[in-house]
Formats: sequence, structure tokens, C-alpha cells
Amino acid sequence: MGAVDVPGWADVVASMSPVGQRPFVLDRRKGAIALKGRGAGGSFADAAKFHRPSAAHPGCSSVFVTISAERSKDILLPAIWKLNELHKCGIAYREKDRACVWPNEYRVLLRGCGDRLECDKRRGTPWVEAIWDECASIKSELLEYDIHECVEPRLADYNGSWSASGTPGPIEVGYWHKLSSGIAGYPVHEWDASTNPHIPNLLAYWLGTLERMQAVPARETWPPGVRSVMDIIANPKHWHLLPARFVREYLGKWVQDLTALIYKLTSRNNYQSLPIDPNYVTIGCDLGAYNEEDEKLKKLDKAAITVACSHSSLPNIWLPSSRKLKEVDLDILHDELVATRKDWPDAVVHIDSSSAGKLVELTFKKWGIPIQAAVKGPKLRRIQLVQSSIRNGNFQLQQDQCMELRGEAIRLVFNEERTDHSPVCEDDGWDSALMAAVPHFGDHEPPPPKEPERGTPEWQAKQEILEFEKALEEAQAQAAKRR
Repeated sequence: MGAVDVPGWADVVASMSPVGQRPFVLDRRKGAIALKGRGAGGSFADAAKFHRPSAAHPGCSSVFVTISAERSKDILLPAIWKLNELHKCGIAYREKDRACVWPNEYRVLLRGCGDRLECDKRRGTPWVEAIWDECASIKSELLEYDIHECVEPRLADYNGSWSASGTPGPIEVGYWHKLSSGIAGYPVHEWDASTNPHIPNLLAYWLGTLERMQAVPARETWPPGVRSVMDIIANPKHWHLLPARFVREYLGKWVQDLTALIYKLTSRNNYQSLPIDPNYVTIGCDLGAYNEEDEKLKKLDKAAITVACSHSSLPNIWLPSSRKLKEVDLDILHDELVATRKDWPDAVVHIDSSSAGKLVELTFKKWGIPIQAAVKGPKLRRIQLVQSSIRNGNFQLQQDQCMELRGEAIRLVFNEERTDHSPVCEDDGWDSALMAAVPHFGDHEPPPPKEPERGTPEWQAKQEILEFEKALEEAQAQAAKRR
């Protein structure tokens, strides 16, 4: 029964474009990949792939995954309604289950992929079909983990299949690039909006997009023989005239977009040893997600710790070390911070005070670790401060102890609004670096020297000085009275 198509399947297939869309839908192999541009009809293809096995699996479940359950709903529901309109499928949406439900109770659950906790919830259900969409918006390690560790093992119950679809990302790295470029060995189907018969005026659609991007190529830049913008779009040799974002998102082609990188490190941003003993040191600590029902915070999925230091006589900010931690709890995090402060005993820990951070802040204060809430609010200004310091060579990473931070830098890009790190990128290291570094951009004075411990020679000497100063003040007061 698993190979039996839904009645009327031939009509559904006939309604789809024979270029890209139809071959993707008909591909039953595990790991069929759809690399497509916006407006190409990708969500309708996903809906059709879910519909195909529906009749043979009454009461069974499939799953549709994007960055969030709400986003999954926004993407798939319009395609489901179109499927109903064209082919009278009778599919309904059940809000309490966040599921599209067929008349025979076959259902497609709409789910998110924001963290491992969401992924792990998919381990216990046998799946008929699983599709991940907008994969460029899902963190690389989560996408791979969700597909192969959580869902794929439970496709065996029904001999089901999984697929992934989306547009290319700004940087040619990560698991989505591996899947959609063919490197992983899965079949890849490519198409764009030019094959979609439901877009009546493709030129107006694409031209309007370029106008919104303020990126219509000036006519004087058109190569010989080019008579329209469509001629530029149709010829890959001319794509250098188009913004990389348009080529990625609307033509569905991988194009390296180095302008999207946030932290562009060069050799000027390296150092081997500190040229001077710093007089101001901070530690940034970024925390990952945790189970909010776990009051004792038994486990964080990850954390990152970065040290930043400076000297009041120089404009430089040095990062002596940065490291990322996985599967940590409060005890492990405490030990890591204590070990870091052994090297930098005067450092104060700056931590995000939201969510788990507030619990860590209060707990560590009780344990005697100097800790305070990191700067909050919009992140763009903090990013810009670090960017400027990187460009002028004043922001420097220790050559051997910041390798994970460098690894993040070659992949970390802006979000769509260019106001924050992209949610699809790993940024734990740079979040901790921002927390550590930003206090050094403000006006600060070196901390006052520590008070000597009671009973030490230093303490005794200070007491003698205080007694002398007090006696001197009293003598001056008595002399003033005699006058």
C-alpha cells in the first residue's frame, strides 16, 4: 500500500511544471532536494508530495518543518488551499494540533526547527513523509541533526522518504549547501519562477524586485547585444550586473556573497603575545537554550566564553581566548569560569540576563563570581563598534586560542534587515565576544587596587599611614584653635 498513489494523482501531476517542479514531486528517493527561486511554486510541490501517499496511510502522520511552526503554517497552508481548489482534496487545518488533516485522518504536522528540544520531539513518531523547507534559514547543525538523527530512523516504519527544499544561502558553507550542491550525493532538482505558469508577467515580477532592491542595472552597463533586463537575467555571463541576493533568491543559484560577512578578519587582527599588561579585563559568557521547566538548570545545550582586555593608554582590544562548550550544566559552567578567572583574576563576567542568564547571574553571585548583566538592546550598534575596530586593526585575536571564533567569522552573515546576526548562522562565540568587548569601547577607569588582607605587612603599613594622617589632622585642628 505504501506505493499506491492517491486517486486523481495523474491530474495533480499534470497541473505542475515539467521543469523542476514535477520531477521533484515524482522523485520517491530519500533525500530529493529542491533548489529553487522565489515564486517557483516550491510550496505547491511540497503540498503535492504530502498528498501523494495520503490515501494509502489513513490516520498516519507526515511532518513539514521550517525555522518555526508559525512559518511552516504561513508557507504550506496557501499551497494546501490551492490543492483543495484545483483537485477537491477536502484537506482541513486543525489549529489545536497545528496539522493539515485529510478526510481519512492522514495528517501533516507543521513544526519548527529552532533548537534540539524541538527536533527531539520528532524521535518518537513514525513518519510517512518528511519535508524541510526554507533550509537556508535553519541552522546547519540542527538541519543535519533533525533529518538524520531524529526523523530518518522513523521513516522506516512506512518505508517513507524525506526531502529538503529552499533557496541558496549567502555563503557556500553548511549542510544545506552540501545537500543542494550535490556534494552529499542526493538528487537535486533546480528551477525558478520562469517555469511557473501562474506568474503571468515574469519580467514585471523580477523588474519590480530589482527596483525594490534599488539594483536595476544602469543601461550604460549593459553588454553589447543586450536589449532588456530579461536578457541580463537569462545569461549567467551577465549576472555580475545583478545583486548576489537576487541571483540567490530569485534565480536559485549559489553565489558567494562576501559583502554579507559581518566580521572580516585579516592578518592585522592577529597577535601572538600581549604588548603590555592590560589594566581592564572582561569575560563575555553567552548561553544557549535550556528547558524552562528545569528550575535547577541541569543542562544547557551550549555556551561560549570569550576574554577581552585593553589598556587605558592604547586603543587596542585584545581577545586572549575564546571557546565554545556543549552540553554544559551550572557546575561545568562554574568550573570553566573559575578556571578562566585564575588567568584573569580581576575580570568581571558579563552575561545575557534574559532567560537562563538571569538564573546563572543570581546563582554565580551567590558562589562569589563577580558577574553582571551584559549590555542589552539593539545589537547593530555593538556590531558596528567591533566592525570599525576590526577594520582599523585595533581588534586583535590571539593567534592560537581563538580558532573557533575565526571559524564563525567566515560563515557569519547579517539577517535580512542587516541589524543582527543571521539566525541560521552559529554565533555563540561572537555573541560572547560582543559581551566581552563592548565595555572596552566606553569611558572606563582602571579598577582601584585591592585592599590588603588584614594582618599582612601591607595592611600594617597602611594602618600606620592612616594613623599618621589622623594625628596630623588633629595637630592641624589644634593649631587652628590656638590662633
